[in-house]
Amino acid sequence: MALSDHPNGEFVSPKTKKEFRVEAYPSFIPFIDRKKLTSHPYIFAPVCYAGHWWLWLINTRKRKCQILDPLHKIAPTDERKTINKFTGYVFSRLITYAGGKPLQKAEREKEIKSPYVKISGQKTSYDCAVYVMKWMEIIEPENIKKGKYQWDNWPQVTVFRTI
Repeated sequence: MALSDHPNGEFVSPKTKKEFRVEAYPSFIPFIDRKKLTSHPYIFAPVCYAGHWWLWLINTRKRKCQILDPLHKIAPTDERKTINKFTGYVFSRLITYAGGKPLQKAEREKEIKSPYVKISGQKTSYDCAVYVMKWMEIIEPENIKKGKYQWDNWPQVTVFRTI
């Protein structure tokens, strides 16, 4: 919804001439848990665009973002770069709205760099959502604390065996 109001990842809406603000989307505010947004170590943001899923991982303690994409190691198109840039900005605004520190300060907030993590990915064109769900399970801090998963570069067969 926010992206459709701000086409091409523009931070100022062409309709309202206003910058993106969380408060402009009152229907979503009841679902924003301010305490969780500022207290959890990670925020997961699964993204689906043009039939492909990838995962945004926001480390709230280090105030850094990373992208886990099962198919691509860099943004494949300028359009994806724009979506990624705008997504980083939206999450920075959400964290600030919840009372936390922004991911970047002032104008640098609009230029949040989000590197793609080099990770073993899918070999087909149709199972990206399965990878995204599995990564969210693996990265869950409780699973890491329990030693349930190691950060191996798993082949595709192993990933499906663990699901």
